[in-house]
Amino acid sequence: MLALLAMAIVTTAAFAQVTTPKKQTVASSEKLTELRKERIATLKDAADVSFKLAQNARLEFREALEDRMALLNAELDAAENEAERAALRRQTLDSLKAYEDVARSLVESARGTQLNMLRVKARRLDVELQLEQANMQEPR
Repeated sequence: MLALLAMAIVTTAAFAQVTTPKKQTVASSEKLTELRKERIATLKDAADVSFKLAQNARLEFREALEDRMALLNAELDAAENEAERAALRRQTLDSLKAYEDVARSLVESARGTQLNMLRVKARRLDVELQLEQANMQEPR
């Protein structure tokens, strides 16, 4: 009888240990999702503000570019599949083309440098390369 009682206690304790980590894992996963969403929202705001400031030559263009790339990295981190990642890269590519146009106009108005324009172009090409590499790896 005592052995049966001891076995019941051990089994109950073992079952509790098995279910507790699962609940913790779900809670941790939800927390990670919420943190990722908050991070992306914050980086979107930062990228928008820094781009506007850079357009008016009130912020180094390099900083606006860094904010946009940080946003891309956060979005890629949160993406659930390769199709989402490709869409994010295409959106970033469109943004970087706009950044390139602004950098070019700042150079033409003598409020920006050729270096900033080249940096934006290099980042755009990086994203294009990533997109092409991802397309090559997709099974056909």
